[in-house]
Amino acid sequence: MKNFSWIFLLFTLFLVACGVETEIVPENSSLAVNDPEIIDTVAAADAPAPDLTIGECEVDGQIRPCPDDVEDWARRISVPEGFAVKHLISLPTDQNATSITQGPDGTLYVATVNSDFFDASADRLGTIWKQDGDSFEAIANGLLLPTGLALHPNTGDIYISHRLDEQTGALSVIRVADNSLELLIGDLPCCYNPLYHQPNGIEFGADGYLYMGIGARSDHGPDPKDDSPDDIHPLEAGILKIAADASSVERVADGLRNPYDIAFSEDGQLWAVDNGADFGPPERLHQIVFGGNHGWPYYGEDCQSCISPPEDLEIIAPFVEFPPHAAPAGVTVYTGEQFPVAYQGAVYTALWNPWGSPGIYRVDPNKPGEYHPFALGIFAPIDVVQSTTDTLIVGEYFFGHLFEIEWVGN
Repeated sequence: MKNFSWIFLLFTLFLVACGVETEIVPENSSLAVNDPEIIDTVAAADAPAPDLTIGECEVDGQIRPCPDDVEDWARRISVPEGFAVKHLISLPTDQNATSITQGPDGTLYVATVNSDFFDASADRLGTIWKQDGDSFEAIANGLLLPTGLALHPNTGDIYISHRLDEQTGALSVIRVADNSLELLIGDLPCCYNPLYHQPNGIEFGADGYLYMGIGARSDHGPDPKDDSPDDIHPLEAGILKIAADASSVERVADGLRNPYDIAFSEDGQLWAVDNGADFGPPERLHQIVFGGNHGWPYYGEDCQSCISPPEDLEIIAPFVEFPPHAAPAGVTVYTGEQFPVAYQGAVYTALWNPWGSPGIYRVDPNKPGEYHPFALGIFAPIDVVQSTTDTLIVGEYFFGHLFEIEWVGN
């Protein structure tokens, strides 16, 4: 065998010397020549600072792209070397996205509210949109603050979390067989105020159940000094597990003030972002522990009017803390292969607050406490989802543009 190996090596060197292209695979090797763990040497990098001078409009003394100048908005977004950003599609005028999902055929679905969302006198009714080529068509109207979207993995039915009124949360579904809208649950706990905290992000698990992040009905729990509820509802402030036909609902994790979005990894780990209390503690990303309490409403000495936890309660620490009022919104776990290995398996989170440091941030699931800028210069990113082609799609809130981030490097 040794003599054969030497003969093979000499023959191969002869071919190379003669200019014949060849590949050498080690004898008895089980590794493919194009194994990404061998050839992918790209190291994860941070996005550089964006060029905030791009644009031809001036708002409050600051230069930025004009609302419909999608090319300048895309050029303003900075990503690590090797990635590229392009404008994908825009929502109808005066529609602000709250959630994005994509069907297996690549069709985008977007939940929106009208642009008067922050007007206290506005009705804040929303619409569910389905992509139709380069535009969108409305498939459901009149939903109050639709915030979560999920497609049933078998039927394709479109599940929607929203409100029924200012005190009641709901879950509805669009049946794709006849395009009918059906109310599944109409008595979920809600709401902290007319704008915040309600049934939020939803996603189906591998077990066929729908999981939902649901907000608290108060800022920091029962407080005699304000109008907070004097008790904690058994279904508020946590993660709900819901049968697809709504025949069962249970809270499987608690201690989350306002989990705006959730996402599963390939191994079944659930992640959730959580908005911090009004007085300004850090925002959070949680690696959810089923059956565990993740901190709310216990804020310790930083909150003078907060209640104290029971002595025997073990509180699950957040995986990552973001700056106060960063407003984490959409979250997804990248399970694709279009990105280099160093970016695969990461948790990507949208920090929404346009007056802070908005952008998409990357979290390595093996490195608690760390987060890295992946896409900066997006004015107010509300959601980030993995596409059917393994790119990332980012939705911007105020101007209604959707962008795609893909790897184009070597």
